[in-house]
Amino acid sequence: MSKFGELCQAYKVSRDNYFSYRDESFEFARELIGRYTEYLEIPKEQFKFIPLDEEPKPNTTYSLFGAIHLNDDSFWHLGLQITIFTSPNIFPHQPVMIRFMFKKTQDNKYFVKISESDPGHIIEKGDDHQFIAFFDFLQNQIRSHFEDGLQEFLEQSAPLRTIGFIQ
Repeated sequence: MSKFGELCQAYKVSRDNYFSYRDESFEFARELIGRYTEYLEIPKEQFKFIPLDEEPKPNTTYSLFGAIHLNDDSFWHLGLQITIFTSPNIFPHQPVMIRFMFKKTQDNKYFVKISESDPGHIIEKGDDHQFIAFFDFLQNQIRSHFEDGLQEFLEQSAPLRTIGFIQ
């Protein structure tokens, strides 16, 4: 094989490895979202996928695969927006954006986070207990945001507001 042929072969192996990794990661994302929406018992019309690497286009419905991307931080990023409300016919409804960040580990599990500050969670495909533990964590994060959000806001010390040079 020529030196050029060796380069072409290395490129082919690299692409095959990437597509294999992508397909395995998409399969995990499908399981993650399927289990999470089942955990929530959320109606299909109350959630949608949102791309996190670009501004969502108006009147566009994104599939899971259209909303996921591999970021420079080596994590797959996927936005899931759920819409919550006090009652279906009472407005306003509140959209809640959940950022899922995950990557495959060397032992074929997945390291999943919901923010940069989240220490992360290890989930093995098919492991009910690990998925439920992660979803319970996520549920507590969202619930505490709404239950404690006003009090946390009121307890923050706001900096002195200035207008021009007048204090």
